[in-house]
Amino acid sequence: GYFKQMMSSSRFMPPTAVSPGDSWPAQMEVSMNPLGTLVLDYTFTFQGWEKHGARECARLEFQGSVKTKPGATPNAMGMSMDIKDGNTSGVSWFDPELGITIDTDMNQDMKLVMTLPKNPRIKQGPGSQPQTITSQMTQTLRIKLDSVK
Repeated sequence: GYFKQMMSSSRFMPPTAVSPGDSWPAQMEVSMNPLGTLVLDYTFTFQGWEKHGARECARLEFQGSVKTKPGATPNAMGMSMDIKDGNTSGVSWFDPELGITIDTDMNQDMKLVMTLPKNPRIKQGPGSQPQTITSQMTQTLRIKLDSVK
């Protein structure tokens, strides 16, 4: 479901016709049950038409933020996850003949903060308090259309 939402052909398309150099905002929320919702807030810029593989595509560059908002109910294990200072940028190639994005290269930097509940078996001391684990993540993603059926 996550990748289906990410690759939806109309999610990031402009609301009106655009020319090279034009930009538009795009927002999307992706459910990550039970860890909450991923919130993407991007600005896309149409760079122009270019051959990508065997297809004539719209080259769309983007940048923006990535964050989370908590779910309505806590995780069954009591864990929570939060993305802070999330930034993303990249380029997508949209094939108007197919009506879908056929390729995306994306860079993401973010701080992932996980909070684990206190251990109920420990009465006093450090293990009786919630634990927080913070990781700085940098990742490069490539999402590519393999075939059309």
